[in-house]
Amino acid sequence: MIQCKICQSNCKSWGSLSKHLRDQHSAYTSNLYYDKFLLAIPLGCKVCGAPTKFETIKKGYKNTCGHKCGGIYHRKNLSADSKKHKNFINKVSANQTKIWEDRRKTGEDIYIAETIRQTINQQYSKMSADEIKEKCGWLNKLSKEDKRYWINNVMLQTGMHVWQQSANNSELETRIIKRNATKLGYTIDEYKNRFNNLTDKKQYYDKVWYLTEQTYRKYSAEIDPANLRSSEYHLDHKYSIIHGYYENIEPEIIASKFNLEILPRSINSSKSGKCSLNIATLREMYNG
Repeated sequence: MIQCKICQSNCKSWGSLSKHLRDQHSAYTSNLYYDKFLLAIPLGCKVCGAPTKFETIKKGYKNTCGHKCGGIYHRKNLSADSKKHKNFINKVSANQTKIWEDRRKTGEDIYIAETIRQTINQQYSKMSADEIKEKCGWLNKLSKEDKRYWINNVMLQTGMHVWQQSANNSELETRIIKRNATKLGYTIDEYKNRFNNLTDKKQYYDKVWYLTEQTYRKYSAEIDPANLRSSEYHLDHKYSIIHGYYENIEPEIIASKFNLEILPRSINSSKSGKCSLNIATLREMYNG
């Protein structure tokens, strides 16, 4: 039995008490009754302390103020139970794997990646170089002295940077494969075989850009001596990728340093798929 704190009447359940309040003590809502007679100390969100929503006279207030804090609170409780936490991690991982497998089958993954890329480019196109620098990475917010200290005394003295100094070529290649496979959502075998069918447009584009980034890193001093590449200055293929695809030009030629240049974003956008270099000249430069 549950006794009403106002008139000492006995109620069979919490639901009966709520009905009793409505019928006999209309000045007291369940919320007011709970606050006055059942709440020992004022409560708030268990994560941020903000006010939370009242549920029922039996349960009282919610533990958190919203979805964000609810997720944090849930994960904190899960972490306290190693078995439940491990099961949760495995379940989420399996679900995400299944979701992205289905997306790759339908081609939705390509659409999502392209949508994200376009959104980022649109956002960056409206920002100045200083705004982009401020937005992209905490390291850029350090002073020159602090940044130099962190790079020399922390970054280069720990983790992957130390491992790379002693790793052989085979180990380095394996690391690159695993990293890129994860980034693209492939298994390692899928990643190794990702360029086997260059008649597929996506595979052709993927290989050209894969080789292009390698070329740029190796020859950036020649291609981009002023280090302009950014949202305002794009890395462009003089003989366009789309023409290379339709004319079966080897990706190595399209991605070569002879075919790369830095253009202002506006000029590159207007250029679209047009070519500023003919293939005969490009082949001649590539073959030396």
